[in-house]
Amino acid sequence: MKKIYLLLFTAANFVIFVACKTVSRDESGHPSGKETEQPVNTSGSAIVKTEFICNPPKTPELHASTIEETSYGLIAAWFGGTKEKNPDVGIWVSRNDHNTGWTVPVEVATGVTLKADGTTERYPCWNPVLFQAHNGGPLMLFYKVGPTTPEWWGMLITSTDGGKTWSKPQRLPDNIYGPIKNKPVSIGENGMLCPSSITSRLHFERTDDWGKTWTRTPSVTDRSIPVIQPSILFYGNGKLQAVGRTLKDKRVFSIWSADNGSTWSNFHLLKLPNPNSGTDAVTLKDGRQLLVYNHSEDFRSPLNVALSDDGENWYQVLVIENDKDGGYSYPAVIQTKDGLVHITYSWRRKNIKHVVIDPAKLTGKPILAWNFEAAGITGAETSSTSTFTVSGLEKAVLSRGAGITAQKASNSFAAAFPVNADLAAAEAGRAYYQLTVKAKNGYKVSLSSIGITLRVQTDAPKTYLWKYSVDGGYNFTPIGEPYTVTSGFTDNNGLQQPQLELAQVKGLQQVDSSGKIILRLYAWGGNSVTANNGFRIGKSNAVTDALVINGTVIK
Repeated sequence: MKKIYLLLFTAANFVIFVACKTVSRDESGHPSGKETEQPVNTSGSAIVKTEFICNPPKTPELHASTIEETSYGLIAAWFGGTKEKNPDVGIWVSRNDHNTGWTVPVEVATGVTLKADGTTERYPCWNPVLFQAHNGGPLMLFYKVGPTTPEWWGMLITSTDGGKTWSKPQRLPDNIYGPIKNKPVSIGENGMLCPSSITSRLHFERTDDWGKTWTRTPSVTDRSIPVIQPSILFYGNGKLQAVGRTLKDKRVFSIWSADNGSTWSNFHLLKLPNPNSGTDAVTLKDGRQLLVYNHSEDFRSPLNVALSDDGENWYQVLVIENDKDGGYSYPAVIQTKDGLVHITYSWRRKNIKHVVIDPAKLTGKPILAWNFEAAGITGAETSSTSTFTVSGLEKAVLSRGAGITAQKASNSFAAAFPVNADLAAAEAGRAYYQLTVKAKNGYKVSLSSIGITLRVQTDAPKTYLWKYSVDGGYNFTPIGEPYTVTSGFTDNNGLQQPQLELAQVKGLQQVDSSGKIILRLYAWGGNSVTANNGFRIGKSNAVTDALVINGTVIK
């Protein structure tokens, strides 16, 4: 089940009150010409902060970041150089001690290697992974060195001062690579379990003395479904799950252990797409599982966050990046002691981006969804009933305003839109999609967010705004501010839109069966009334719904 959400702003946790015009309507539901000013609170974004770590970057290319919390603050590392696989690629580190800002990046490891004949040769470095050992242990920085990924070997440096200074590099034992991309996890008093892989097969490595001695499992998958780069999640009582990247199957994989990672079984694919790109995941303090990944079968965009309670059923909760330029990849994620979630990822390989999320604000689950991937759907149907409806809600119907024209488009609900100069013109011309959310008798519904994928043609409207009504359609209140689609016009599969957060909209909370919520999606702009003017909801596929309403329903 897919979720996409609209980020209205990405600044740190402040409150914005937007003075919105509410259009009064006569008994027929048409605008009466009366307007009243009503402030709508659009605060409450789960995204607390976004920033680049390198200002400016020290190398032309940066990739494969990792992040960790120490007693001093945060530390991040990545590999950087002229280009991946080039010998000048080294491991770079930046610190953010006591929230004072990121330090100038410093190269802390290179691939200079002493050969058997006494000469040296520099090889590229790969995939750093940071881990702060507990119980007074060191900060550990694992990385790989070698001419190619099949030929690389594991390396380790350590720090006792939060990454200000580092030990001499030491090579790990043969067939021990350390964590291959994603962070280790603590097992027992001093145990550390490293998720690893080599030649498209998983294995897990363990040390109980901070890297002095090692054991490893046999390969736990065969090559029928090539997989790499697992992350480890916790479920209590020795139950673990590993999830991660597949190389050709276009899905996130899953495998389970019942004995703290000694043995693994039940290897299968999840209903989450994967474009042969790295993922990372973390078990939150509240017991939920959080995954950062690219929700696409083909591209390293968008970059998404999904949640799960059981590791098998996942729902999207954020879109972090969503343009078609792509290159938003190889995320790393941790939860710090204050409860916040920190994500770093490669930003077009030109910088490392750091995003901070408050998971307490990732609320609600899918309560309504529309998936148009079914035989016989043309996109031009008069209306569409929700294909998923949670218990306690009436089925919802998606329809069009009288000012737009039904249009055929595969796996979509589509319409051609007229040229309207602004929102007022779109309202007067009834250029909108509409749906109604209504609780069954004895239930109350609260909305937390809307996720939508849009197929916007080149000459169609590019700016849209959601509005809601709770008085039967007489008055509609804007939610946030207009959003303009700036890319994706040539993508026939549509483009996931940012999150539209609703949890702070009081009128959309605790609505009982005596009322109903009407949501309208207005769009305006465009420059053609005859061709390429489709503003469509879709596409859907087996792992992506075109429209999702998230929230809670209580009795």
